Amino acid sequence: MQTRLASWKHCLLNKPGRLTLASSVLSFIPSYYMQIIWLPHNICDLIDKMTCDFIWKNANHKGLSLVSWDKTARLKVWGGLGITMARDSNISLLGKLVWDLLQGTNKLWVNTLSHKYTSGARILNHSTSTPSSIIWNSIIKAKNILKNGFSWRAGSGESSFWSSHWTSFGPLCANVPYVHINDIALKINEVYATTPPNLNMLHTLLPLNILDEIINLSFHFNSNTKDTFIWHENSNGIYTTKVDFSWFLKQRGGDATFISWAWIWRLHLPEKIKFLVWMAHNNFVPTLLDHRNLSPNVLCPRCSSFEETILHCIRDYLTSTHLWHALGFTSVECFSNTNVSCWLKQGLTS
Repeated sequence: MQTRLASWKHCLLNKPGRLTLASSVLSFIPSYYMQIIWLPHNICDLIDKMTCDFIWKNANHKGLSLVSWDKTARLKVWGGLGITMARDSNISLLGKLVWDLLQGTNKLWVNTLSHKYTSGARILNHSTSTPSSIIWNSIIKAKNILKNGFSWRAGSGESSFWSSHWTSFGPLCANVPYVHINDIALKINEVYATTPPNLNMLHTLLPLNILDEIINLSFHFNSNTKDTFIWHENSNGIYTTKVDFSWFLKQRGGDATFISWAWIWRLHLPEKIKFLVWMAHNNFVPTLLDHRNLSPNVLCPRCSSFEETILHCIRDYLTSTHLWHALGFTSVECFSNTNVSCWLKQGLTS
């Protein structure tokens, strides 16, 4: 029992400080290199392993990861601890280079790579060529992952109907065997000059699925602005690494748990208590040995009558119940909830 109590103490006192160091130091040490090159997979795995070990293990490298790395490496409001996976950081930082090339930013390095390779909307369909620099190969790898997050926004509509990346199918010229000579100079605003779009003016045959998308699209043109690309996950259309992390999590289905986790980190409590609540919300605390397959007996070692759950330890065990009653919690509702997450949220926010 003393050993198990000590594990509680270690969890409460050491983990929040280690978490702060991991999120503010370990995660940012390799960020300089992540901005310019695609790190090898084994390097990213090693960085993740070092970060995970630093959070959960002691100075003697002993300890167990009580919560999986996939759950830990999320934003706090998405159910994690604010740690970012090394590969996600790498892609997100390289995405800033993709954004500058896509926008044609007037920077020396953008002008250099644009002159040697390509820039603007053409980069979305560009693949690595041989030979090409390490930096360019890294940018293209990040682009291949992020390109679905960029979308075309109409300005004047002067972009080419066939060579611009304005549909989900990419440039339309890549989806047909050839473009009729009368269609080569066609612009988007010419087709969408009427509602619905005037497809009868096309001399080139398009697949039916592409025609359906073109018919369902509608644009409001502004002759004073240029057609451009935006990052559609951000309300202002500008790409940022913070928005990109949210995009990564949405791709993994993380938005389903957004509301249920945000309340934990808004509590006016010490960080060590928030951390303990977060662990309880994950149904993992150091004393539940059977959850980690360290004990064949699922019964509580103190009463040997009920299963050792979080609620049993801190609420339903006889001594714990007497303590709650002594504190004035005698309502039946306080002891009727069987879901630890709902019970914690109800008690800590009411």
